[in-house]
Amino acid sequence: MSATKLGDDGGVVSDRIGMAMPVYGLELTTNEFDAIAWGFLRSEFAEPIHADWPMDRRVDAYLLLHGLSGVIDDGSA
Repeated sequence: MSATKLGDDGGVVSDRIGMAMPVYGLELTTNEFDAIAWGFLRSEFAEPIHADWPMDRRVDAYLLLHGLSGVIDDGSA
């Protein structure tokens, strides 16, 4: 079996066993990206108090607060 091409599965690359591999030039797996996304959705940045902020500002603020500036600066966005 061959690996899935980047972009065929929403940016997820899977090896022949289905294990997640680093994506978008970062050393983060799909599960780690999922954990970051769920963390954001459970954070104060997803609540109405920040509803007047643009989405990119809320995501950047969440990432910075949690020491994940590498995700912001990776150049994939």
